[in-house]
Parts: sequence; C-alpha cells; structure tokens
Amino acid sequence: EQDQFYKDQYGVIKEIQQKFYSSTSRKEDKLEYNANAYNVAIHVRRGDIVAGQNKNHTMRWLTNDYFLKTLQNTLDYIKTDTKVNIYLFSQGAVADFKEFKKFENIHFCLDMNAQDSFLHMVMADVLITSKSSFSYKPSLLNKGIKVVPKDFWHGYPKTKDFILADNVGNLLLK
Repeated sequence: EQDQFYKDQYGVIKEIQQKFYSSTSRKEDKLEYNANAYNVAIHVRRGDIVAGQNKNHTMRWLTNDYFLKTLQNTLDYIKTDTKVNIYLFSQGAVADFKEFKKFENIHFCLDMNAQDSFLHMVMADVLITSKSSFSYKPSLLNKGIKVVPKDFWHGYPKTKDFILADNVGNLLLK
C-alpha cells in the first residue's frame, strides 16, 4: 500500500524482474498453462468495483464489451500458428462472462487464489490488464506482451511490449 501513489513504478522493472525470476520459490511454481500453447491472461477486475459503489472504484470499471474487443484485437495482433489458450482471471460466476465462451480454449479462473492468479498473469505470453494495481504489478514482471488501459493513473514505459488500449478496446499501436 505504501507505494500505491508512485505513478511510474515501471522505473524499477529490471531490478524487480531480476529478484522475482531468480528467487528459489520459482522452482515451486505450479502453472495451469500448457507449455506448448500461447497463453493469454485477462484480468477482469470485479469484486470491489461493482458499479454504483465507491466512486473511486467505479471509475476503474471496464465492461465485458471492452475486454471482448481488447481480446479480439489482441488475438488479431499476435498472429500465431501456435494453439492459443485464454485464461480469464476475475471474481464471480461463469454466467457473468458468458460472452467469452465464443473464444476457443477459454478457461475461467474465478476461484483461483490471489497468489496463483498473480503468478499466472506474470507468466502469460500476453497479459491484458484492468485498471487495477493487481494486474499492473504482474505487468511489470511479465516478459511478454502487455495490453493495458490507456486511461489509468499508473504510468507505462514507452516500449514495444506495452500496448495501450483505448476506452473501447482498440489497440493503439505505434
């Protein structure tokens, strides 16, 4: 909590990545990902930002339509011949995300604990984040592609692996 208002946390990415990836605890990581697939993680923040509650939280709300469009645009962008598996990390029931069933190989990770969800976001080939520090932090550790909401108070590095998405899910490619 003490660093929540440090906007440009990406300034220490290399140091944090080095410590994270060299930790002996990485030997005990257990991922549900298929090593032979291209693994896409999506963090759909829900829970504490239910619409109509705290104004500070509701301004972080992104609709399912936003994530559907961002996901489709991301899949079009990555153009891989490798099988793509999609993992949706959130809270709630599958019925809350029924629109996502149109994607092949979708896995709903709605009951996964916070530590395992965080680890999966870090290790994804592509991470689509919410307006949330809970997915911002894994984006700093992730060595793949990060698709992030443009209008969020955290800053992002101006590098090819961070792709901004506008408020409706269009990728703002450089």
